[in-house]
Amino acid sequence: MKYSIECKVTSNIYLEHEASFQLGNKYFAFSTNANRIIDRIKIIEEVKNPEQFYSKISSQTSSIKVQINDDPTVREDIITYFQYLEGQLGFSSQLTKIFWNEPFIEWIPETEEEKNNLHVFSSHFERVTTFPPTHFPVNILKSIVEEKTNLDSYTLLTSFYREGKVFFDRLEFINAFYDFYFILEDLFGNNNWRNQLVKKSFMSSRELQESINWVIANLIDSSKKHKDEIIRLLSQKGLEYSINGIVELLVEMRGNLHHFSSKSVRKQKPSPLAHQDYESLVYLAMSIANQSLIKKLGKVSKLYFLK
Repeated sequence: MKYSIECKVTSNIYLEHEASFQLGNKYFAFSTNANRIIDRIKIIEEVKNPEQFYSKISSQTSSIKVQINDDPTVREDIITYFQYLEGQLGFSSQLTKIFWNEPFIEWIPETEEEKNNLHVFSSHFERVTTFPPTHFPVNILKSIVEEKTNLDSYTLLTSFYREGKVFFDRLEFINAFYDFYFILEDLFGNNNWRNQLVKKSFMSSRELQESINWVIANLIDSSKKHKDEIIRLLSQKGLEYSINGIVELLVEMRGNLHHFSSKSVRKQKPSPLAHQDYESLVYLAMSIANQSLIKKLGKVSKLYFLK
């Protein structure tokens, strides 16, 4: 059996013709668009244990269940090649991104037995984020212009929030975390930058505690995915699932994600290949920053729609 992973590419790399070659047990194919710009890369590997690759489709009443199994070591090995190519081609040429976290996967059977083990022959994993347009009344738009005097002092913080949302929607969670943390640091840090002093300032803020409590009760507790991940991060640092525990987590993660050493043994450290590990942390920080800004803006502005 052959196992194929293909990824979309954003680049400005020109090839005179599509390229392909064999390296060991892997086959590499670089495809181009109509302008001869690389837009897809495929890696195919001959697998040694085809019995680990199977898929089943079964129906249960009105629902359909799909079970897909492959060898995670093979998949992860191929993904490391995509990450390697992304780094090298991005360094030496005009490559923006290889979408290795949204792959097209194909199982290619070579015997009748392998074919019988497969009910699904291909799949595509893609995170689709779509938002309906915001219906904005003209009178509210006019009021925003009129409120510049009251709201202008918050332009930097709302700009951090806007940029953080953009990073979040692009799955660049570590970059997004910095933006949301800067909002909290500015609002509640009292010009401190050392971790212990920042923690003390955060914990002394009733407003921040109210925002955290609201986020826990209304957003985190209702999401098993985010709650489990937040509790896991807290437990790694010996912290409790509480307001104080979350304050400490945010400050500690700010330190962890702002410094990098490939020799570090810390579990949390930043890299362009680790964004997906911090989605829940950033969702938490974004929600707290949102609630905190709403409270601050509501105190100086007549725009109650911000509450």
